[in-house]
Amino acid sequence: MSTPELASYIKSQLQIGLNADTIAAQLRTAGWAEQDINAGFATAQQPVAPTQTTPQPAVSNDPQTQQLPPPLQQGKMKTGWQLFKQSLAIIKNNPGLSRYVAMSTALSILAFIILAVIYVLDYTNTQVLVVDAVDEAGDPTAALTIVGFIGFIIWGIVQTTIGYYYATGLSTHVLSIFRGQATTYQASIVTARQKFGAIVTYALISVIVGYIINALQRIRFVGWILSLIVGAVWTLATVFTIPLIADKKINGAAAVKESILLFKQTWGETIISRVSLGGLFFLIYFLVAIPVTIGLVIVFGLLFGYVGVIIAFALFILSIVVMSVIELLATNVLNVALYYYSTYKIIPPSFSGELLASVYTAKKKK
Repeated sequence: MSTPELASYIKSQLQIGLNADTIAAQLRTAGWAEQDINAGFATAQQPVAPTQTTPQPAVSNDPQTQQLPPPLQQGKMKTGWQLFKQSLAIIKNNPGLSRYVAMSTALSILAFIILAVIYVLDYTNTQVLVVDAVDEAGDPTAALTIVGFIGFIIWGIVQTTIGYYYATGLSTHVLSIFRGQATTYQASIVTARQKFGAIVTYALISVIVGYIINALQRIRFVGWILSLIVGAVWTLATVFTIPLIADKKINGAAAVKESILLFKQTWGETIISRVSLGGLFFLIYFLVAIPVTIGLVIVFGLLFGYVGVIIAFALFILSIVVMSVIELLATNVLNVALYYYSTYKIIPPSFSGELLASVYTAKKKK
């Protein structure tokens, strides 16, 4: 946000009843420099910069405290880019947020390696999990036994639980930032640990829904269409589940139910699509990462031969990992921002109300 936008945000927060100290604390925690905060208050016609006193709760009891302005009339890609920049402002000023994604990725890879080792050793020795079989063409292949299939489901639940566990810690941390409260990685992980039962329940539900969607895809054409619809509805309906688990004392099933209700109350029942940061990052991969990699392969190949080509591809893989981490972080921050507004009707610092209103696209009236 520019200074005028920051001043507009400050003015809107004052109008809904927050005091200057609370607003300033939110902005400081979100990473705003003191001079920018002072300039924002000055532009908002405040006589002096806020002083340090006992902060008041950052949540208003009035359900109509702050209405989102009309959505911007612009393309999804431009909206996605602007939302990414606003999410990136939170990430940039709170670099510790990347630790949640790093830990989640590392443990997920470890779990996959353990699974692969167990199944390979079983196939080459006991064949309790994986047995020899033949495919439709009569060629030799391998197939899961019932025990192996159950083990695969358990692994899926473990993988999903790992992701949700660290996502809960991340959501806890981001909510603290929005509220102007100081927090740490350790404190947020403690909160996630306390919500472990709800996290496992939600992971179990998600895995079951995932298998249902995969089963639908096997039905020719109609099943594929149904799987797309069910998948899209599930994604929208559960967008607030992790922030709810992080923010409230609630079990996994109840969090899914409340996420659906919260989404409908805030965004309505005519939503047909959502601005996704994934499309933006795919465009960056396609227009930037791939051409740059091709250029590096040519240049490094001429300079260093096969070693240069390997270096170029290694840099490409590294860029994908880095971009994936940034995308995951930005998407999580955006989801928490949407939840924060939906629950407390307060537009979080660093975010524009017009952009938040533009995240979802409603069905056009005939």
